[in-house]
Amino acid sequence: MYLALALVNIALGAWASMRVPAAGRSARRLAFGALVAAATNLVLAALAAGWLSALPPGWRAHPALYGAVAYSGVLMLVTRTLVRRAPGRPWWPWAVVAALIAVQVIDAGWLWPADSALNLTGVGLVALALVWATLAARAVILIWGAYRATPQPLHRNRLAFWALVWGLVAAGVALLVLGLTPLAQVVLVWAASVATLTVVRPRLPDARRAVFQGAVTALIVGLAIASYAGLMSGLLGVDGNRLGLVPFAAAGVVAAILVLAVNPLFNLLERWLRWRVAGRRYDPRQLIGEYGLSISNILETSRLAQVALGLMRAAIGLERAALFVVDLVEVTPGAPLVNLSRVGSLTDAGPVAGTLLEDSPLTVYWRTEFEPLTQYEVDVDPRFAGLATAERVWLGQLGMDVYVPIYASKQWIGLFALGPKTSRHRYFDEDLELLSTLADQTAVALRNARLVEDLRRLNADLKTSNNALDEATTRLSQLDRTKSDFINVISHELRTPLAILYGYAQILTEEITKAGSAEHVQIVEGMSTGVNRLNEVIENMLDMARIDSRALQLAAQPVRIEHVVQKLVWQLQWALADRQLSLKADGLEGLPPVHGDPEMLYKALHHLVVNAVKYTPNGGSITIGGRIAPQALKGGAVEVTVTDTGIGIDPRFLELIFDKFYQTASSAQHSSGKTKFKGGGPGLGLAIARGIVEAHGGWLRAESAGHDEEKLLGSRFIVVLPVSKEYNISYPVTEPLM
Repeated sequence: MYLALALVNIALGAWASMRVPAAGRSARRLAFGALVAAATNLVLAALAAGWLSALPPGWRAHPALYGAVAYSGVLMLVTRTLVRRAPGRPWWPWAVVAALIAVQVIDAGWLWPADSALNLTGVGLVALALVWATLAARAVILIWGAYRATPQPLHRNRLAFWALVWGLVAAGVALLVLGLTPLAQVVLVWAASVATLTVVRPRLPDARRAVFQGAVTALIVGLAIASYAGLMSGLLGVDGNRLGLVPFAAAGVVAAILVLAVNPLFNLLERWLRWRVAGRRYDPRQLIGEYGLSISNILETSRLAQVALGLMRAAIGLERAALFVVDLVEVTPGAPLVNLSRVGSLTDAGPVAGTLLEDSPLTVYWRTEFEPLTQYEVDVDPRFAGLATAERVWLGQLGMDVYVPIYASKQWIGLFALGPKTSRHRYFDEDLELLSTLADQTAVALRNARLVEDLRRLNADLKTSNNALDEATTRLSQLDRTKSDFINVISHELRTPLAILYGYAQILTEEITKAGSAEHVQIVEGMSTGVNRLNEVIENMLDMARIDSRALQLAAQPVRIEHVVQKLVWQLQWALADRQLSLKADGLEGLPPVHGDPEMLYKALHHLVVNAVKYTPNGGSITIGGRIAPQALKGGAVEVTVTDTGIGIDPRFLELIFDKFYQTASSAQHSSGKTKFKGGGPGLGLAIARGIVEAHGGWLRAESAGHDEEKLLGSRFIVVLPVSKEYNISYPVTEPLM
């Protein structure tokens, strides 16, 4: 028998060793304790076989008690871990080792002579019993203190199992003291089995429930035996002949009474007692149906949490609970965090939000396991030993017992955090299965509610953005009007003193020319040039103000573009010669007249050509072309192009260049030179040109392959103007419009 018990201990040690990665050092210690117990049983087997007769009598008398005390020392180390005492290096294990050595010295008789009247075997037995009693008393104090300080049922359940272990060890030691060694070893192996089960399995059967169900079974069996015995004795004591029944018929009557009356009563009593023991007060099927109907049409997360948690509290009996939604946030680049925001709870206690690391054991579990998680498992399972301190603090502040994840399309989107039951019962497996089912039903409603809230939030943001955009547009319009008014006022205010300056400059020019002073003539001519340039700028500003206020007056008449271009070439011939640029007209002869103001059209083309001169390097060319484009505008049109061989325009800025005051270069490089290469200006020329063309009912746009000062990709400005009403284009155009 001892060999069989040794094999059982070795098997328990192997089981504990395999669970060391999951259960930690407690499993390692139990594996060592199992080896101690196995060695004890092997020694007992050797003694029973007579192989160790040479040992001192004391050693042969107490090997089982030595093993029990040593195994109790191992259990004491595990007890400190289970009650979550602070890690350290306790002194008492060395005291136990020293006590065992001292008892062995006593049992060996090394301290007294062999003929001493002292009963050494009895002294060793008392000493071993005292050592074990000291360990057991300390263990009881630790277990009881931890049980009273632990509110969570699952921790209490584990401590109850561990108390059972010590109870079995106590029974085994008592049997050893009484001399019933074989029975004691069986009890100690039983204790080792319960201890190993308690350490290596985080989820244990409910101890109180098992005891209660055992008591219910014993009660039912006892009542059944008493009832059956009484009924049988009563009926069998009746003379069957007196009732007119043969013995077989009398037995049938007894069986009928048992089947029809007594058995149903016992079955009903047994179901009621087990229902009371289980602590469950709900019908799962009814709760699932009611839950699904209640949350199906809810589109607000707060309302969903209120209804869902309310139904759970009414059915299961919860002290507190909360619903969290899961969002992935990124506080710092490359370090995403999982944010859990509380959308509803049964109480206002606890934090409203928590943050988990992306690689946190909790995050990994809830994303991959698809199962509820108890706080007990978080505390005892080594998988969660690496939790960050902030995460443990957050869980502690919640004070919950079980966490049920919510998944939609296999993605973790929410979390039910449920506190202890009002009945103080633990969450049983059937409770967790029910909660998982309710979480699955919640998934669709929670996802829909979040989508609706996101849409509402988006609509609110869009409304706010639209309001802000309207305000900005209104403000910009006001600023634009203010700017135009300012330009208009300033331009008019400058014209009067400018006219005076211009008049005096002309008088001075005539007088100094008569005097014949060349130096003075040059000075006055410089003044005249500056006054003329300033006059052009003011005229441009006035034109821009008229365009902005839509007050540009046109003296419309039939105008031939070739005449406008001829005047333009004559006006710019000296500037072109100075820059070594060629300006030529192509295809303007024979074009139909356009309907417009000749002065305004001259200004528009003048600004386009001056712009081409500025951005064409010395030696380049500028071409003014034209053709009939009847389909460009209703009633027919003439297309005029200004093409240069300059540095070109970045395609991104083809529209921006027509904005008022837009500068392609930095303001630090600004130059007032009218035709200087890349010279600056007020940034009004192209805006005025487009405004004049559009005032005529046409349009103006720019084309360019890009900006490159080495390859000189050039640019082209296209002006489309309506044909004069007196001219009719009746023939088709075969070439493309643009």
